[in-house]
Amino acid sequence: MGLEVNDDTLALDVIDKVGPGGYFLGEKYTLQHFREGWMPEITDMETFEVWQSKRSKLIAQITKEKTREILTTHKIELVSGDVARETSRILKKVKSELLK
Repeated sequence: MGLEVNDDTLALDVIDKVGPGGYFLGEKYTLQHFREGWMPEITDMETFEVWQSKRSKLIAQITKEKTREILTTHKIELVSGDVARETSRILKKVKSELLK
């Protein structure tokens, strides 16, 4: 499963309009797109009564289990030498130019 990247999904116009520290939740774009491609893994979207009737786990227990799963199964993918060098170059530039 990949992420679709295009002018609409990037929403650069909305980011530019709202700006740093702005309120994105009040934007029409956010309302139209906030549920796309995302479904919570650790929260139950059922009503309390349905959740209770299934004797579902508390969120603290679900979170602990998910954390253990991630820590035992996650595999780190190393970046290529070119990507590592370019990342290093960008970080050096940021440090020297923007973090004076």
